[in-house]
Formats: sequence, structure tokens, C-alpha cells
Amino acid sequence: MAKLFSRRSEISLARLEPDDSDSLQQLHARVFPPGWDAAAFANFLHDPHGIGFAARTTDKPKKLNGFVLERQVAGEAEILSIAVAPESRRKGIGHALMDALLRQLYQERVQTLFLEVDEHNRAARALYRHFGFVETGRRSGYYQSAGKRTDALILRRDFKHPDDRLFNEL
Repeated sequence: MAKLFSRRSEISLARLEPDDSDSLQQLHARVFPPGWDAAAFANFLHDPHGIGFAARTTDKPKKLNGFVLERQVAGEAEILSIAVAPESRRKGIGHALMDALLRQLYQERVQTLFLEVDEHNRAARALYRHFGFVETGRRSGYYQSAGKRTDALILRRDFKHPDDRLFNEL
């Protein structure tokens, strides 16, 4: 699908497949301990309303460097999870994953995309701002890390499709 270049290897993006469940679970647990189990990922990947993308290096194609997973219903989508391995950050992987997802959702004529992000996750918030997300709400004490609760910001991004009547009237 897409190729990026890091200092040592090339990164490729591809659609997530049901056999990616174990790799997703392992990376998710590293980034968001304790993480979801492999069965939860298998359920998401078998859901006809969901899609996701994986980022891997071409020199280690079995190693998952990052992923994004979303679900959509009735013109709305929600990012369920996006993660980049700590050693793979600041190489454009999160940006590439978001770009691939947004392009796919645009092609599928999704109208609105939602996500939740920890209020203290500055890197993620900057990424989402770059892609046009705006804050629409807050879930108090939604995340727990190291025994401490933090708020989740609810973010939204609307898509405008050129052949939509509403878009043409603007």
C-alpha cells in the first residue's frame, strides 16, 4: 500500500488480517498495559464493519511496528485503537497509518470519525490536530495508568465529499 523509509529499513503498510491478532495483542499490551487479549482483536478483525492497517519493516516483515483499527456503522467511524511501538516512534508511522485510514474512510464515504485520546498524550493530540480533529467532549477519569486516572478527550473529524448536496451548497 504505502512505503516509508526509516534510517535503517523501509516501512510498508497493509490491511490487517485475522491472523494478525497475536501480534496486535502483543504490541497493544506494550503500549497500553495490560492491553486487550488476542480474542478481542480476532473479533474486531472478523467484524465486517471494521478495518485496520499494519505497519511493518521490510527487513523484519513479521514484526508489527504499528497499527490502527477502526469500526464504522451508518456513515460514522470510530478509531478503536492506534499504537506505534516505542522503538518505532518519531519515524512517521503514526502519520502514515492515519493517512491510510482517512483515505480509506473517505473512499467509503464515511461522514464522521471519532476517537478518544488521553488528555496527557501530547504526541497523539498533535497528530490528530494535524489531521483536522477537534475536541467535542471529555470522559472524566476514563484512562488508568500507574494507579492514576486521567481524562479522555473525545475528538471528531468530519469528511466533506464533493458530490454531497450539503457540501455543494456551502
